[in-house]
Amino acid sequence: VLSLPIMTSAGGCTLLTETIFNTIAPSAAAPYTYNGFCTAISAWNAANPTNQIFEEGTEMQQKHEIAAFLGNTLHESGEFQ
Repeated sequence: VLSLPIMTSAGGCTLLTETIFNTIAPSAAAPYTYNGFCTAISAWNAANPTNQIFEEGTEMQQKHEIAAFLGNTLHESGEFQ
């Protein structure tokens, strides 16, 4: 089982480290990279200050939300390739 610690970084990416992301999606290609993920979160949160993605609820709820998001998007995108 992969544990998703809450981590903060300057780019607005707050839920997982690049190491964990690359473990989950080792073959990720642009724009589905860790940097692309963080940029998308930052852009969304800047445009939606009252509806921030992956910022609501308890830490456990945030972990569930990010796990569900990554599981679905990995499946739908052919594992970010």
